[in-house]
Amino acid sequence: MAISFPRSMVDGIPIAGLSFPPQPIAEITPLRSGKQISKDLGPTLWRPKWSTDGLMPEETGKVRAWYDTLTSIGEFYGYDKLREYPLKYATGWGALMVGASPFDGSGRLTDVAANNVEITLDQLPIGFILSPGDYLSFDYLTGAARALHRVSAAATADGSGIMTVEVRPHVRAGWDDNAEVALYRPTGRFVILPGTYAEQTEPPWFTSISFEAIQTL
Repeated sequence: MAISFPRSMVDGIPIAGLSFPPQPIAEITPLRSGKQISKDLGPTLWRPKWSTDGLMPEETGKVRAWYDTLTSIGEFYGYDKLREYPLKYATGWGALMVGASPFDGSGRLTDVAANNVEITLDQLPIGFILSPGDYLSFDYLTGAARALHRVSAAATADGSGIMTVEVRPHVRAGWDDNAEVALYRPTGRFVILPGTYAEQTEPPWFTSISFEAIQTL
């Protein structure tokens, strides 16, 4: 069967280093007074970097083969491995319930405020907590694009399992008020930046691999 895109990341690979910063597309012009004039030139995009721990030959082969399929325009779904779950549920969902059903790690987007940073979710467990630094993702533009957002301020679901939470970057046009929202391994779509993939081998077995990527909309 032919490989399909975007690809998932290679699972089970030990990570030694990870950064996950948002990168604004902006221009800053200094004035003689010392004031800085800033102007947005485009959407803020995530620009993460992953570094593996020492990999055994079998693991190295998996990562190399995965990279081989992405070296031109291949896209992949990337996520912050340090926040696979929201902070309050770092070991999993436990006994969380939505109505009479076990919580499956997803909610539903029901509204986006006019400021494009406050969003409302439902179908959450009563009292469910999102903390600053947690992530969530959902598809938009009829599934043609994927949004990845980070929580800016703590929020708690009410007695009906509804929560309004502030996120960044701003929510882009095209969101669907019935979109499924992932709270476990929330992902964005990424491409690897040319020239950033690197390997370092420690004989006789161990290889460390690193690369940088940027979000694609």
